[in-house]
Amino acid sequence: MTGVFYVRWKKGEPREGPLIDKLHVDSPAIDTPCQKCGEPLGDGRPVQLYALGPDDLDSVVRHERDRWYSALALLLHAECLPDLTVEPD
Repeated sequence: MTGVFYVRWKKGEPREGPLIDKLHVDSPAIDTPCQKCGEPLGDGRPVQLYALGPDDLDSVVRHERDRWYSALALLLHAECLPDLTVEPD
């Protein structure tokens, strides 16, 4: 499964979500590959959501007004996050 993930976020807040020790065996993302290293997210390593930003008009408006919204996010292995580069807001 290659899922689409969202996280509550606003401009200026940390992009990294809380650390998830490991995905539960019943998680729909268990076989989803990490967007950085390509290994399955369910391989027992900790994972984190990383906010990318808006993906629709309403979210763009909220982003520009420094309001909270559901931002498009990546689910990655926590150890892969330091290597990720996203353009600043």
